[in-house]
Amino acid sequence: MWLEKSPISVIIIGCLMVIYSLFYVKEEVLNIRMELAQVQKQVQREADSINILKAEFSYLTSPQRLAALNEKYIKLGETKLAQIQTDLLENKSEAPIRLAQNRIKKINWRYKKGPTEYITLVSAKKRR
Repeated sequence: MWLEKSPISVIIIGCLMVIYSLFYVKEEVLNIRMELAQVQKQVQREADSINILKAEFSYLTSPQRLAALNEKYIKLGETKLAQIQTDLLENKSEAPIRLAQNRIKKINWRYKKGPTEYITLVSAKKRR
């Protein structure tokens, strides 16, 4: 009924618009899938490089390797008790804490907008 009253050119134009929109959506989906595949490959490469760096770090910091390098180049001995500072042996742990608290009380902090958009923390204490 509706098709009998409308001219054929309107129907053809409508069909062409539907075909074009479907083609456009299909192409956009393919582009997004290709971009997603590239990002996934990049993420996988980064994960692989992180794993390689972790393996290298664990090799470089292995105790056996460090001990061999010590024997070959530095030849450090074990730490003797006489080399440890006397304050640590006498258990005077209150003085450093008190000193740190006094330093914190003397510094007045203010916030200043730096040359970039980030806020930088600046001490108001005058430098000598």
